Amino acid sequence: MAWAALACPGPAVPADSGAPTDWLVDLLLLARQEIRRLGRGRRPALALLAWSEQRCARQIRRHPLWTALIFSAVLGAGVGVNQGLREGYYPQVTVVASALLTAGTFGLLVMAGAYLGLIHSSTPWRGARRRFLDAGVITSAGVLVPFALRYHLWWLVGATNADASLGQLVELLLLSAGTIFAVVLSAESITGSHSQSVQSP
Repeated sequence: MAWAALACPGPAVPADSGAPTDWLVDLLLLARQEIRRLGRGRRPALALLAWSEQRCARQIRRHPLWTALIFSAVLGAGVGVNQGLREGYYPQVTVVASALLTAGTFGLLVMAGAYLGLIHSSTPWRGARRRFLDAGVITSAGVLVPFALRYHLWWLVGATNADASLGQLVELLLLSAGTIFAVVLSAESITGSHSQSVQSP
């Protein structure tokens, strides 16, 4: 559901194998195909790939959201701290910038992964858990919109562009996040999205 990989042609997975077909499968098949060209290094490379398939790939399928979150947090913290050091941010500003980058990356990564079918989870969510997940993911990406439009939204927290503080920015983002989450969750609950009785494709 969440992984940055390029789709690539490879040997087809048998239809009756029970294995999910997604870009992670394609990536592993491509790696196996290319390893065959390594000559003497082929055997240890294949052993390492087999270990990766058994350990890493399986864990990614079981916990795609945690994988996306960890990746997003590492990227967000790295970019945020780097930007903070380069531009001389106060530590608290750097923390907020890193949190925004993490949230935005997580939301966009999970939505893109679900749409493109990058990774199929081995433990899909249903019912209320899935609706809460949808609301959280959309909120993570959606909170970037009020951040971008903050100059026009300061009135929501009783501030203006001239005197707004970091605390009021955080207040604005939390207010916006709560609103987005509530709207999405309410809409999906009313329409009965992801009901336990409905099997998703």
